[in-house]
Amino acid sequence: MEISIATSEQTEQLALFGSETFWQAYRSESKLEAKYIRAYMAKAFSVQQIKSEIEDEHIEFLLATQDSKLIGYSKLSFANNHESLQGKKPMELCRIYLAKSYWGKGLGKDLLDGCVDRAIARSCDSVWLGVWKQNDRAIGFYKKHGFEIVGEVEFDLASSIQSDHVMELVVGNPSK
Repeated sequence: MEISIATSEQTEQLALFGSETFWQAYRSESKLEAKYIRAYMAKAFSVQQIKSEIEDEHIEFLLATQDSKLIGYSKLSFANNHESLQGKKPMELCRIYLAKSYWGKGLGKDLLDGCVDRAIARSCDSVWLGVWKQNDRAIGFYKKHGFEIVGEVEFDLASSIQSDHVMELVVGNPSK
């Protein structure tokens, strides 16, 4: 698997792939109404929104490819913080998704490692994320890779407010 930073030329591909992988991850969740998922996707994965984020100096998208095929991506933010974090210069892992056909093959760990590498390259001292409290699979994945629950945050899924854990992985020597 190869990991690269997305460019504006990849906006449409990323918008479509992001929408597809979000739907794959959440469409079967009986606790989430499809109308909220679709409304969120329409806004968060529009070509205009993705283009704006790719052009934002505080955001990076990492693309994971295998044999030139896009199989996963992550969205990183170097501008967001949360009061429960240990890190003074944290990086937020806003999204990390693989195409469902690649789940369970160890590639999620490889993509996560690529995200941590970007945090270190940008002199960040921790990586944090919000994860839906009912997503046991994701929570287990993050715990397995060293993340700890440090707080809570609300996530607005198109006006359906969800409760998320804030999880953090310290990658440097934060001192508060």
